[in-house]
Amino acid sequence: MVANPLAHAAVPKLVLLAEPSVDTFALYKTYLVPRRYVVEHALTGPEALAKAIADPPDVVIIETQLPIIDGFALCALLRDDPKTRRVPIVMIAADGRPLELDRARRAGATVVVVKPCAPDALFAALARIDEQPPVPSDTHAVASAVTTHARAKSRRYERYRTTTPPQAPPALRCPQCDSALHYEQSYVGGVTQNFPEQWDQFRCPSGCGIFQYRHRTRSLRRPFC
Repeated sequence: MVANPLAHAAVPKLVLLAEPSVDTFALYKTYLVPRRYVVEHALTGPEALAKAIADPPDVVIIETQLPIIDGFALCALLRDDPKTRRVPIVMIAADGRPLELDRARRAGATVVVVKPCAPDALFAALARIDEQPPVPSDTHAVASAVTTHARAKSRRYERYRTTTPPQAPPALRCPQCDSALHYEQSYVGGVTQNFPEQWDQFRCPSGCGIFQYRHRTRSLRRPFC
């Protein structure tokens, strides 16, 4: 049985768990919280990326089979961003073949474990991370410049609401009654600077409901359907 040096840590550590299954997340959280971890959850790759950049955790645990952006791509994106470049990453691989394990390491995973991942295996991975020496940081001047640059772009990568979005909302009509839709607000975000996203929210004045327009696909739909 592997001893966990973090079991009695004085300071709780923030863990971001990117896991598409709510039940699996709840199981891991049941074991992590008593060991003084604060656990954040992300269901998809974009959600995990936004949360990690907005508030860099002490460690990220990533399931490879994430929707929208899979675990390998998410890991690479976290390694590319200055705010998360040095955050340790535990990759939970659904496939234990050497090719897939090597793929996870090349993406930037600090430790790779294979499903089914028992709590003891996860704690052993976290213990290995805690035993590793910290990665040397850059000079204060470079770190300051990177931080300033990251802050200037942070809202580009995080989802936020606004009534003055980067792209002007189009004039749209209700697909049910043909009334002119009333613009209410926009949701702006995206994964990286190369993949921005904007969703505009409209309301039908005739009572048909709320609609969302996605700029990238130029599609109008009801939200959450």
